[in-house]
Parts: sequence; C-alpha cells; structure tokens
Amino acid sequence: MDNKYKKAIAGMLGALAITIGIAYALHPSTSAEEVTHQIVTPQTTNGPNSAETTFSKTRVIKAETKNVLYFNVVVLDPTVDAAISYLSTLSPSSDVWLLINSPGGSVFAGARFIAYLENHKNIHTVCVSLCASMAAHIHQSTDKRYMYSSGTLMFHPASGGVEGQIENMISQLNMFKELVDGLDAKIAYRAGINYNEFKRKVAFQYWVLANTAVTTKLADGVVLIETDDARQPYGVDLYKLMVSSLTPDVAGEKLRHNMINLQN
Repeated sequence: MDNKYKKAIAGMLGALAITIGIAYALHPSTSAEEVTHQIVTPQTTNGPNSAETTFSKTRVIKAETKNVLYFNVVVLDPTVDAAISYLSTLSPSSDVWLLINSPGGSVFAGARFIAYLENHKNIHTVCVSLCASMAAHIHQSTDKRYMYSSGTLMFHPASGGVEGQIENMISQLNMFKELVDGLDAKIAYRAGINYNEFKRKVAFQYWVLANTAVTTKLADGVVLIETDDARQPYGVDLYKLMVSSLTPDVAGEKLRHNMINLQN
C-alpha cells in the first residue's frame, strides 16, 4: 500500500475518532453509580430513620371505663345527640376521654358537638385510628388533643349541596362557607399555622400522622388509654350503645338499619 492510501485511511480513522469523541461528550456515561445517585431523593436520605427525626413517646393513661367514650360512628344528629347525652351523665370533675375513629359527616351536627366540647374542659379528644373531615375538627375542639401512635388526621374541603332559588342558594352557600372557614381558622390559629397556608393544605386533602401532628401543634401528645375493663378496651362503644337503646317499633328498626348501613 503506497503512502497516498495510507494517508487517506489515517485521515478517515482520525475523523471517526473525533466523531466518536463528540458523540461521547454529548451523551455522557450512565454508570450504575451515577444512576443510583440520580434516584436518591430527600425522602430517602432524610426519612423516618434519619438522625434528624424524633418520635413522640407514648404516654399510657389508665382510666375508668365509664369515663371513656368510643365515638366510632359517622357524625350525624343522632350520633352527636347520643354522645352528648352520655357525656352529660359524667362528673365534670373527672377527666373524660373521647376516643374518635370516624370518617366525618354533617358539618352542622359536628359544629353543634364542637360547641358542647368547647365548654367542657374536662373532656379530652383522642384520635385512635382515623379522624377525617368533620371528625378531625371535633378532635381539634378540646383543650387537650391526643393521638394514638396509629392515629391519622385528615382535613379536606367541605362538600354539600343546596337547591331552590338562586338568591337563596347563594345565601346558603355564603353561610356554609363562613361556618367552615371559621372552623378552619380556629385550627390554624391554635397550631400557629398561617390561615392561607392551612387552606392550601386542606384544598388537596391534608393527611397528618401522629408524630407530625405533635410537631405541628395539631396534637398535644401520643397516648394509649387503658380502661379498667379488659372487655371494653376502648371504653363505652357509642355504636353499640345506640343500637342497644333502639326501640323495637318501626321507627326504631329503621334507625337500627340506617346505623348498620352507616358502619358498613
């Protein structure tokens, strides 16, 4: 092979090397180490096992069974009536524990229950499992708000409906909004959260686990309530209390049927 062909081949190889170099520079290596680094997130590096994370200690509280009411029902007028009726029989000088596990319910029934609880300083709320929607507001309404370690709060925008003349519907909606905004404002103020910030959180459903609830001042501690009756670890069961008190007439059977459906 003469020098002319050797020079041509060398030039082609040089051009190819330059092309490969440019391509390599434009498409950097994705080694296993680099890929691993890219998928590491703040949640992974600063998660529950991080040294920066602290967990609230559970305080065990022993209580008389009669002073513990388990609100494990939907928030409605009949359930609120039954709860207030039972709580009213207890001594105002004793600590009373309102254990809550409820998906929420009626804003008006809940607001009425909140008004009662706000005026009884000896009643303390405890979120056992889920306190959602109106149940979360009820949980926030007492002087002392506690959580089980498994407890979860959930706040979200209120929902409802109105009908009738347009002017009347607008009036009802304005009233409804003022009521809900007032309830949200109380929670935000007490927790030291900016009201608009709290409303932004609530707009997309605001889920709060027990430890976070304590650190954000939405709860005053993590507890475990132990009753003096092993057969009633959650105290007086409001659902069972209501069903057992229903009369055998047609109205009573209808309410019993509705109560059962609400729990399912």
